[in-house]
Amino acid sequence: MSESSDIQYPDSPQEELPPQKVKIRLPDTKPVVVYMLMGITIIAFLLQMAGEFLVGYDIVAVYGMKINEYIFAGEYWRLITPVFLHGSLMHIGFNMYALYAFGPQMERFYGNWQFLLLYLACGFGGTVASLAFTDA
Repeated sequence: MSESSDIQYPDSPQEELPPQKVKIRLPDTKPVVVYMLMGITIIAFLLQMAGEFLVGYDIVAVYGMKINEYIFAGEYWRLITPVFLHGSLMHIGFNMYALYAFGPQMERFYGNWQFLLLYLACGFGGTVASLAFTDA
């Protein structure tokens, strides 16, 4: 049994390795949901501008903006449609820049459907909070 001294047991002290940096590589996919959301939002804004130009008022906003009385009367789509409506070129410009800058990484991290669900849930939550805390 003199050979037992060559065996290393798991509890025996071993040489410690230096800490290693771990990089998490996200899947390299195209952010299709981000592009889809940007497209829908830009089209909605263009329709808003066309309505103002053609008839003198924003038809899209009239049927989609958050109006508390209409929501309480049963127009529940108004809880999600404000996510796609914007009041000015600067408003949509800033929001689309933020979606373009942060959205692709978020979509790769969460996945396409989960990112879409998260985006819509946050928009819905914001509208519900506005409904609960403001009269406008």
